[in-house]
This record gives sequence, C-alpha cells and structure tokens, in this order.
Amino acid sequence: MAGYRIGHFSVLQFAYGGINRFDYATETFENYQIADSTHTRNANWTYYINGDNHSNLYLVAYCGGVFVVNKEKLLSQKGKLYVADENYYHHSGENSLHNAECLLAYNGKKGMEMALQYSPDVIIADIMMPVMNGVEMVKQLKANLTTSTIPVIMLTAKDDKKTEYNLLSLGIEAFISKPFDIKELVAHIDRILRNKYRLVRKLKEEGISLETDTVITESPDEKFLTYITEVIEQNLSNSDLNVTRLSELSGYHSKQIYRRVKQLTGYTTVEYIKGIRMKKAAMLFAKKQFMISEVMYMVGFSDSSYFSKCFVEKYGKTPRQYMENM
Repeated sequence: MAGYRIGHFSVLQFAYGGINRFDYATETFENYQIADSTHTRNANWTYYINGDNHSNLYLVAYCGGVFVVNKEKLLSQKGKLYVADENYYHHSGENSLHNAECLLAYNGKKGMEMALQYSPDVIIADIMMPVMNGVEMVKQLKANLTTSTIPVIMLTAKDDKKTEYNLLSLGIEAFISKPFDIKELVAHIDRILRNKYRLVRKLKEEGISLETDTVITESPDEKFLTYITEVIEQNLSNSDLNVTRLSELSGYHSKQIYRRVKQLTGYTTVEYIKGIRMKKAAMLFAKKQFMISEVMYMVGFSDSSYFSKCFVEKYGKTPRQYMENM
C-alpha cells in the first residue's frame, strides 16, 4: 500500500481498484479512477505516489506509466473518472522514449541491481525513490567499477541547490526538476548518445591510440575506453590476454567489456586487443631496435606465421617488408 498526505487528507492506494482518499472530517474513503486522455491506460494499480511543490501528484502505475494529477483538481473532482493532466509512458508518442529499449525498476535498490546486470547506456532516476533514494543509488553506482561510467540523468521535485550540487559532484550528466517537458529529457538523452557516437567515429577515423601522453577524458565512455586500453597495453606481452583475463584485470564484467568495446569502437574485444598488438608492433619496428622475433613476443604472439598473417592483414606488408620500407 502506498500513501501520500494532501493537507487534511490522506491518499492511499490498495492492491487494485484506483486511488482512495480518506477524509478525516467524515471518516470515509472516496475512490478515484484515474486514466490518461486516451482512456487506454489507468492508475488502477499504483505502487508509488509522490508530490512536488506545484500542487502535483505523481502516480506510478505498474501497467500505465507515470500519471501527473493536480491535487486541487483531484479534491474538487465530482465524477468517478479523473483524466490525468499528463501521462508518461515509454511507448506513448509525444510523451515517449519510443526509440529506446527501456527497462523499468520500481525502487532504487532494484535499479542498482539492474544497472549491474544490464549495464544500460543511460540511467534515469528520481531522488525520491522507495527502498533506496536516488542520491544513495548514484553514490553506489559511481563507487562500483562496473557501473561507474554509466551516464545518469536525475529527476527531482526538490528546489534544493545543495542537493543539486552534491549530485553534480558525484558525476551525474544532467539534473532535471519536475514537472518537466518530456522533450527536455529526450534532448539530454540524445546529447549523451551523440557524444558516445562521436567517440565511435573518432576512434574509427583515427585508429586505436597508443600515445603515452596524459589523456584528458571528456565523458564516461572515454574514461572507460582509456582505462581498458591501458590495461591491455600493460599486459600486451601476455599471449593469454583475452576477454576473460581482461575482465579479471580490469574489474569489469566480461559481458560489459564486450558490449561497450563493440559499441564504442566497432570492434569485438578480441579484434580490439589484436589491433593494439599490431599497432604496438609497428611502433617497435619503426624504432629499428628489435628483431622480428623479439617484437613478436613483446606484443604477445608465440606463432611467427600467425603473427605475420595478422600484420599483413593490418598493414598490407609482412613485418620484414614493413621494416625495410621504414
């Protein structure tokens, strides 16, 4: 059962049947059936109720999305059916995230668990959540290596600059006060994803970077890829370096490494590791200080034929031809 206080009234939600308001003056309950403007979704099964400083209630329904209900209108409601002022549903046209695959968590603790399991591209959370609030969830997300680079957009009804500054200091990407236009949320998501895809294009155009100068990262994705690349470079001579070993060394789950490396670079993790090996080999050949066999072992190969084959695929020349043309 969820509850919310409205002045001298209490709004309660039972397992099914709509919203019930208890009038202390008459000691009676009044039931409200709440639906969206199309009458296709309803708040009959609401599991969470919250409010803001603008006389709005937010009713989160299992099958209907998030309904925005004005308290004054609700209290003056005469009929049996109340049409919500807004309904946010992830497949609902204008008020939608219909181009995204959305996973829904019903409290902060569950959201943290799902973030660890699925490693989403973006997390949208509310400060006011049951079981674990948004601030605590973000702290745990950022403290966990697996989820630390996932962008977070925080929603809140609080007009609290201190809370906003605390959240921004934790590394969230955007802070949106309720009530908000769904287009604003979509714009923030698009910006985050554009930055990610810009990084993908940059990597494909410039190739895999092995510069030793300090890299100033600009996004969580760049931080993730920089870290993974550093781990690979530090273990390049290990011929057993694969996705499983990379997972052990980096602290990230192997599925997350595979998915994010593929998404950010266009390469599988195996291809990415091999690409770094080849680029490092070319750099060592350019120095003309090592024999081919020495370079082969330095970049983690033990089979000369396979090493030569991989090098030809990358540069169109055998290692010997590459050295002779330097």
